[in-house]
Amino acid sequence: PINAQGMSIDGNIWILGVGNEISRYYKGRYQETLHITISPVLRNAISLKTSAELPHLYVLEPGEKRLVVLDKSGMLLQQYRNPTFAIARDFVVDGQTIYLFDGAKLYQISLF
Repeated sequence: PINAQGMSIDGNIWILGVGNEISRYYKGRYQETLHITISPVLRNAISLKTSAELPHLYVLEPGEKRLVVLDKSGMLLQQYRNPTFAIARDFVVDGQTIYLFDGAKLYQISLF
């Protein structure tokens, strides 16, 4: 995809496109595009995370001050919102905990 914002691999290759789309590839072949329907609309996500050990897709969108958790079919499970997410640049998912890095501070979020 053109203008990809992020990529993550769990056996599939997941590509975060501009806007509200996440494309899935397997063994180099296109499989599907997930059109994410959430409010507010996903517009400026900068990072996508998943792995074979993680059951979900995690998307960081600092412009909306949120981290979005989706199932791997694109259904919204949870949105975590916080004003400090506006300066977030990266995150790691470790089991049931997300560690969010804003450049100066590290935040810990317990999932579900």
